[in-house]
Amino acid sequence: MSTYTFTGRVVTKTSFNDDQKISLYASVWGNGGWKENFFNNTISKPCTFIKNLAPGFIKEMAGQIHAKGCPIEPNEYHFTDLPLIFRNITVPIPHGRYKTMVVLLEGDEKLGCAEAIVRIEPQ
Repeated sequence: MSTYTFTGRVVTKTSFNDDQKISLYASVWGNGGWKENFFNNTISKPCTFIKNLAPGFIKEMAGQIHAKGCPIEPNEYHFTDLPLIFRNITVPIPHGRYKTMVVLLEGDEKLGCAEAIVRIEPQ
């Protein structure tokens, strides 16, 4: 089991639901530059995927934003120390800096994207 926390702001102009898919891209920092293609994956039914991978995340997130869960309606959301506990990841994500991009798709249409620089640090 691996545990991470998220603090930040998310602004959405469309709902987030299982009719969509998300594409995840991550680069890792090393030797003075970003190494592309550290991780690339497209996931169908993102709400169901997150519920299976990190069962308490959607519930905790919904509690912080006063929602009932998926679908998540369009709005501006603020999160503080939102726990992300992965139950099915057997190999922990190595400590370091990552540049991530999440693209939200419905069919082949891009609905939005989010980019972040993420630092994984030891507890």
